[in-house]
Amino acid sequence: MTGDCAVRAIALAFNMSWEDAYRELFEFGLKNRMMLNDSKCIEKYLKHKGWEKVRAPKKVDGKKYTAEEALRLFRGKVVLANIGSKHIACIKDNKVWDTWNCTKRKVGNYWIKLL
Repeated sequence: MTGDCAVRAIALAFNMSWEDAYRELFEFGLKNRMMLNDSKCIEKYLKHKGWEKVRAPKKVDGKKYTAEEALRLFRGKVVLANIGSKHIACIKDNKVWDTWNCTKRKVGNYWIKLL
């Protein structure tokens, strides 16, 4: 476990370096008295950046999609998705970007950039 999934996902989604993403999250967390990898800090940071939180996508039968299945839903979009429990990954270019293969895990709530 690396513990930097939010930093990596944000860096990929925002097309910035890992260092710049870490610095932005750190400074935002410091200003708001939150740990940079706390889910509330990440959610507040993304909202501040103009991203919208969306409920977990569900199939017709009510079950959640796996990250692999959700690729069709997110085609052409950049998404920051909760994958499984307490993990976030960037989905873009029809690929789940992560340090490990999390494509079989379920997608929870996700964030998408508002236009």
